[in-house]
Amino acid sequence: MDGEPIIIKAVPVTDLILVVGPGKERIPVESAILKAASDVFNAMLSPPWLESQGREIALPDDDPDAMQFIMFTLHFHNNYEFVTRSRTPKDILQIAIAADKYNLLGSRVPVEGGKLDMSTKFEP
Repeated sequence: MDGEPIIIKAVPVTDLILVVGPGKERIPVESAILKAASDVFNAMLSPPWLESQGREIALPDDDPDAMQFIMFTLHFHNNYEFVTRSRTPKDILQIAIAADKYNLLGSRVPVEGGKLDMSTKFEP
């Protein structure tokens, strides 16, 4: 090959789409990561549950920004501007609610240069 080398951008490996919120925001994810991080997702993505048979899971009641933040963090995309930007108390509350709902309470995710500690049960 002559000239400059061809640079191929790495595409994250995903096998599942979360369709989140009333606006149906599509978030590509790796099911193995979700199953390892959450016993709720592990159950949802294992037989006999209907969710285990499809390539999309509808989560119409969840906050899209909170779920995208959690999914980026679980998938180690911690340097994206979406993850590193400042969060309002409402944003942090929505992240905590989603983390509690999917039993991600052992996860620690970055928020404003620190950590949002989800290791204790969230009580609204």
